[in-house]
Amino acid sequence: MYSYNIKTNGPLFKQGNDVKDLIKEALEDTASWGQNRLKDRSPVRTGTLKAGWYTSLGKSSIRIDNLFPYTQYVEKKVEMVYKTIPEMESRLKGNVNKIIGKLK
Repeated sequence: MYSYNIKTNGPLFKQGNDVKDLIKEALEDTASWGQNRLKDRSPVRTGTLKAGWYTSLGKSSIRIDNLFPYTQYVEKKVEMVYKTIPEMESRLKGNVNKIIGKLK
């Protein structure tokens, strides 16, 4: 199993206001985009690795998992997660900035 967690932090996420729904929308968009990106980058021999990617959302985080037992070994060679995580973090920041722009 291979897992990675992206967390958000800062005052925007700690306030008890209606921004939570907007943040959830940004997290959902980023998670979906990242999962598709990982699938695109996954090498295909049997299709098990590619089909095994899934994401789940926390209150302010995205969890990426793949239960395929050899994911960590394939990752060392292909670096699909290593390449995707910074892109996801950047996309999440962009999505949050769009939300902040809507709030102004």
